[in-house]
Amino acid sequence: MTVDIKFEPGTSSKPPPEARLRSLQKYLGVSLPRDYIEFLRRSNGGVPIDKFFNLGSNEKVVERLLPLLADYKTDPLGDYDVEVVWSQIEGRLDDSLVPFAVLFAGDFLCFDSDAGDEPSVVLWDHERSRQNKPFTVPVAASFREFAAMLHS
Repeated sequence: MTVDIKFEPGTSSKPPPEARLRSLQKYLGVSLPRDYIEFLRRSNGGVPIDKFFNLGSNEKVVERLLPLLADYKTDPLGDYDVEVVWSQIEGRLDDSLVPFAVLFAGDFLCFDSDAGDEPSVVLWDHERSRQNKPFTVPVAASFREFAAMLHS
């Protein structure tokens, strides 16, 4: 069963080349979730139609799932590329966190590869994170579980 997230028209990018997927994982030293890789091959980021999810008593808003672009330097969405975003906040992340979505007000959803075989999804809080001390909140056990949480 595939993960299915619908996006606003014209906000998703072409699937990333396989070499780009491999090089990102090698560069970051992580393995991205299988469901997420399959998802990127069909829908490479974008603005989700169902963009809300509940986290405790709070409702969070996903502004955009980050694309993995073939050439972020020339693509109009280059500022949203996974690697570009990672490089902007890497000092406040640790080796296990990879951003994949930007939330309203500057937080990010990240894969946390310290969770075991399959990376979990956490919210990285930009206000409470410090240099080499990320502050995260658990969101879902998997990318599939997170996608099922999205609603209008």
